[in-house]
Amino acid sequence: MSGTLFIVATPIGNLEDITPRALRILREADLIAAEDTRVTRELLAHFEIMTPLTSYHQHSGGRKAEALLRQLAEGSRIALVSDAGMPGIADPGHELIRLAIDSGVPVVPVPGATALVAALAGCGLSTIRFSFEGFPPRDPAERAALFESRREMPHTLVFYESPPPPADHAARPARGARQPARRRRPRADQAGRGVRPRLTGRSHRLVPGPRAGRAVCCAGGGGFRGGKAVAALRLLYSCGARMGRLGHEVP
Repeated sequence: MSGTLFIVATPIGNLEDITPRALRILREADLIAAEDTRVTRELLAHFEIMTPLTSYHQHSGGRKAEALLRQLAEGSRIALVSDAGMPGIADPGHELIRLAIDSGVPVVPVPGATALVAALAGCGLSTIRFSFEGFPPRDPAERAALFESRREMPHTLVFYESPPPPADHAARPARGARQPARRRRPRADQAGRGVRPRLTGRSHRLVPGPRAGRAVCCAGGGGFRGGKAVAALRLLYSCGARMGRLGHEVP
């Protein structure tokens, strides 16, 4: 009999945001597939959960997914978690979810905190209609082209952003910005807001995401006017580089 793949949301900034159901699933699962076992191990230790861990991330490759699918086919209950928030949303877990569905394995979402929804709810911009754009490209030209293609959209745009890796010279952080030694789960949520109409012709609300250096940027409708997409590019790079010091002026 086939097992079940549980898609379990974890806290995005405050450990109290995890649900009783999520804790129960994590305890009862036969295995937890985690984006980063170091991050998830901290969460499990806090709640005294002893379920075995394995890694599943963007570099895992097809063999790891096949191994997890075999375990599911043999009846295992596997909980899929990301570093924070809901797996499968701009997250490598979406591939395992798709493969499980294609294989006839039951997939059960266990709802909880999601950075995208939290940012929208608290940003003060219109949420009647919005477009989630995920992570913009790292390449400056590709990123500028993305903003240019979105400049006339009248509804709220939502982006995820994280600091560039040390080798990513095209997305070098602002002078003096600190780089994290490793990714850690914050113990309290934070929020920052700023309005930058003179830069881009759009209003912005900047909301830090699940870990230091990751942010959710919500841009209000009105269009990136007159080639101001480059200013929006600088805004998002600043979100990634400033490591939680959001709302400051972009140099």
